[in-house]
Amino acid sequence: MRAVRLLGALAAGLPGRFTTLFVLAGLGNGSTYKMIPVIFEAEAQTGSPSSACHRARPPPGHRPPDVRAAVG
Repeated sequence: MRAVRLLGALAAGLPGRFTTLFVLAGLGNGSTYKMIPVIFEAEAQTGSPSSACHRARPPPGHRPPDVRAAVG
């Protein structure tokens, strides 16, 4: 009897918790989309990308190792 009452109380609060989670996730997603143009504009003005993947580009003429020998 006590477990049924506990399950009922948990189930009653589920829509509210889900709605709260949904709203907070939407706010986080919206702030990310607002940041993207700002970051690209700042990079365009400074002329240097801040991303580590852009700085770690291989030198011109670099070829990755041939992995066919390792696979076959």
